[in-house]
Amino acid sequence: MTMNARRSPWAPLVWFLSLLAALLLLWISGYLYWQIRISRAVADLKREPSKYPETPYYKNADLLRIGSRGLPRLIEELDLALAAGHEDQEMALYFGIGDLVEGAWGGYGQTAGQSRLPLRERPSLTEMRQEYRVIIK
Repeated sequence: MTMNARRSPWAPLVWFLSLLAALLLLWISGYLYWQIRISRAVADLKREPSKYPETPYYKNADLLRIGSRGLPRLIEELDLALAAGHEDQEMALYFGIGDLVEGAWGGYGQTAGQSRLPLRERPSLTEMRQEYRVIIK
């Protein structure tokens, strides 16, 4: 006995829409994941701005890993720190932008648990302002 049941004309559309919904959910979850990571890294910079200038060889491994995804947010935070006159936060954010740029170019520190961090040159705040003027404007 053979059954020749007719297929619904809506079946291909339902499959397509379910695939589209799955891809959209995947994209949204990835976006939220990175926004949470960026927010935590910015909060760490604002909570302990003295960590960069006081720790001799410190680089933020989270920022190195975030890379260019965090540049708009850190530049926005830097603008707020410049407007408020918080020089300690300004210096930490300049260092953070340097870590983001280095991470975007495939720099050191692919995981946050690495124990050996490379040396960092210690520029003054004026030198950092000059160096990152291109990024800020």
